[in-house]
Amino acid sequence: MGGERFFELTITGEEKLSIPQGKSILETALSAKIPFYHDCGGKAKCTTCRVIVLDGEEWLNKPNSREQAAKEKMRLPDTVRLACQTQVLGGEVTVQRLIRDKDDIYYYVGSKAYSDKLTIGEERELTLFFLDIKDFTSLIESNLPFDVMHILRRLFNIFKKAIEKHEGKILETAGDGLYAVFGLNNDSIAETAQNAVDAAHAINIELDLCNEQYFSLFGKSFEVGIGIHAGNTVVGSIGLGINNNLTVMGFAVNVASRLQSLTRSLNNNIIISRTILKRLTSLPEQKIAKKIKLKGVSKFMTAYLIGREFNAAQKND
Repeated sequence: MGGERFFELTITGEEKLSIPQGKSILETALSAKIPFYHDCGGKAKCTTCRVIVLDGEEWLNKPNSREQAAKEKMRLPDTVRLACQTQVLGGEVTVQRLIRDKDDIYYYVGSKAYSDKLTIGEERELTLFFLDIKDFTSLIESNLPFDVMHILRRLFNIFKKAIEKHEGKILETAGDGLYAVFGLNNDSIAETAQNAVDAAHAINIELDLCNEQYFSLFGKSFEVGIGIHAGNTVVGSIGLGINNNLTVMGFAVNVASRLQSLTRSLNNNIIISRTILKRLTSLPEQKIAKKIKLKGVSKFMTAYLIGREFNAAQKND
C-alpha cells in the first residue's frame, strides 16, 4: 500500500480540503488558492498566518520550538496556531483564518494590537453587575449642568470605590448607570458572586452617608437599582479607545441588565438571580423570592430581592 495519506481540513467560511500527511495547513491552503497572509514566508517569524482551531485540536502536531516561541511572545491562547507550522496527523480538523486583510493585521499584530487572547475573544464565566441611578431625570431638570457633573462625579466615585474594593471592574458608564464585571482576575465563581453582592450593599451604605452629609446640601437624596447575575460570557477587545475597549458579551449579561430594570417595578434596589444566590458563601439576612418573566427570555425564572424598598418619591422613576 504505502501511498500518501490525506486527512480532512475545513477552513470555516472558505473551503473543505484534503491535507496530505506532512504538509502544513499554510502549504495546503496556498495550493488551494486560499490567500493566507504569511509575511515571513512561513518561517514562524511572524504570526500573520494564525488560525483558531474550532474542532479536532487533538489531531494536530504539537507546536515546535519556533511556533512556541512566537506564541509566547504574542501571548496567544492554546487554540490559536500558526498555519505555517501546523500539520494534521489524522481525523478531521476545522480552523478559521484570523487575519484576512490589512485591517486585521492592524488589529492583531500591528502597532495597535492588544497582544493576548482578549484580541480574539475568550470564553469566561463571570458575575455581571448593572447599576442605575434613580430619579436621574429630575436631577438634570432641577440643577445647572456643572452641578450635575459635580454630583455625578461624587456618585461614581462611591460606586468605583465599592466595586474595585471587592475585586470588580467597571466596563461601561452611561450617564445614569454603569456596568461592571467580577471575575476577570480568575477568582472562583462563588467568590465573585459574594464580592458583587458585598459591593452592592457597600454602595447602599456609602450612599446613605453621602446623602445625609453632602447631597442634602443640594436638596437631593439618591438611590440606585442593582441587578446581579452570573454565567458564561465572551470577553474580548474591540480595538478602540482606552485599553482597546474591553467588552463582555453573552446571554448572562442581558439577564443581569434585565434584573436591574425590574428594581423599580418590584420595589427593591438589589435583585439577584438564583444562580447568584446558590453561589453565595454568606446568605442575605433577608430575601424575597419572585417568579419573573424577563424580556427576551422564554422561560420564567426565580429572582431574589435582597436590597431595600425605594422611597415613595422614587418608585415611579
